[in-house]
Amino acid sequence: MVIGKAGRGPLDEAEVLRVQRIAIGDERFVKLGFRTEAGFVGDHDRETQRPIPDHISARHEDIASLVRGPIAFDHAAENELDPVVAAAVLAFGFVFIYRFEDGNGRIHR
Repeated sequence: MVIGKAGRGPLDEAEVLRVQRIAIGDERFVKLGFRTEAGFVGDHDRETQRPIPDHISARHEDIASLVRGPIAFDHAAENELDPVVAAAVLAFGFVFIYRFEDGNGRIHR
C-alpha cells in the first residue's frame, strides 16, 4: 500500500511521519514520531546483560537537524541523479540516522 504511493508527493517531515503511521499501524506498543530517547539496535549478553550493539544511532537531540539533510538531498537531486542512485543514498541516510523507535528498516525499503 505504501510502496504504490511512494514518490507521488514531496519528501518532507510530514510525509516521513505519515509513512511511519502506515507501516507501523498499531501504536499500542510503539511510540510514533521521531525518537526522543537513545536508539539501540542489537542484543544483550545473556550472562552480563551488557549491550552488544549492531548499530549505534544518532543522538535523539540531533534528529531534527539530521532529518533535514536527506530531505534537502531529495529536493536537490530530483532531476539530476539516476532515480536508483538517489533512492540508495536516501535509504542509507534514513537507516543511518535511525529516526524512529521502530519501523526504520521497513520504511526505508
